[in-house]
This record gives sequence, C-alpha cells and structure tokens, in this order.
Amino acid sequence: MANLRAELNQFFKTKALRTWLGYVKPCEKKNAIRVIVPSSVFDHNVNAYFKENLTFFVHDREKKAKNGDCVLIKELEEKKTILITHELVKVVYPRGDITDPITGRKVMNVANNDVRFRDEQDELIKFFGESPNRFIYEKAPPRGWQEGKRDITEINKIVKVQFTEDGKGDKYQVNMRKNFAKPEFQYPK
Repeated sequence: MANLRAELNQFFKTKALRTWLGYVKPCEKKNAIRVIVPSSVFDHNVNAYFKENLTFFVHDREKKAKNGDCVLIKELEEKKTILITHELVKVVYPRGDITDPITGRKVMNVANNDVRFRDEQDELIKFFGESPNRFIYEKAPPRGWQEGKRDITEINKIVKVQFTEDGKGDKYQVNMRKNFAKPEFQYPK
C-alpha cells in the first residue's frame, strides 16, 4: 500500500500534469504570449472560494495564438528566460469560435450563465422572421483576414507612453508633454 502511494505521489508531481487552460492577452515580448488562467483560492477564515487570476508568459514560436484565444499551456522542464516558464500546447478555441465539448454544437453567446447555440438562433429567426442586416456566420470571412492592415481593429498592439519634451523616439509613442501642454496665451495685435 505504501509503495502504491509513493508511485501515485510521484505520478502527480510530474511536469507533464502541470497544464493550464487560459486566455491570451497582449504581450510586448517577441515569440511570447501572456496567458491569464482563472482559478479559485480557498479562504479558510471565510470558508469560501474566491476568484484569482494566474498570469503566465508562454513561449509561442510559431505565433499560432492571437489575442482572446482559449489556449492549453504546459510548464517547461527548463525555463527559457526568467519570465517565460510555459509553452503553448494548442489553441483550444479561437476567439469567438467556441464549440460545446459535449454536444459539438457551436456556441453563439455566453452571458449570465445563459448559453445560446447558433442553431437555436437560426430556429428563432425562422420563427420570427429574418432581419436584412443580421450577422450570418457562414458568410463571414475567416478571423484574421484584416491582419497586416493599418487600422484600429488590430487591438493587440501595446501603446508606448514616453514622457519627453522633444517628442523624438518611436513613431508609435504617445507624447504626453506634447498632447497635454497648456497653450500659450497671446494678446491680439
């Protein structure tokens, strides 16, 4: 019995079982992503669980994950850097394309513990009538078709804020001194 317990303890301490499921957030580091893993922490004084987010920096060599994706990560045997401690295993769900694992149906909306499926929404549309300006998932272009274009929809860029007087530096910086300077008053001539 003691031998079985020792084997089980060794099995649960292995690195292979340290996997996490989380959501990708923007990160400045190259070939890396920041993953937020929601977890619950038990408070013995209140005798209840409280939500706490864990943050991991994950090595993503092939740049498969994008901002908002649900990803599976695992701990590295040796750290790549001080910050990067995990590696990307796979993208479970791209952002906005969630599939129910039990039924295999596409999920349209999850809010306030209310789940709506796309096929149920289609039945409601057939019953109440179709709107000419509704979003049709089948006709929509694939996610990421606007990548590389210079527009405001590319939200995973992080704005650098630099406090300088001259305004020289990175062309994407926000110069706080220049933008919020008081205008000089001049008397009319």
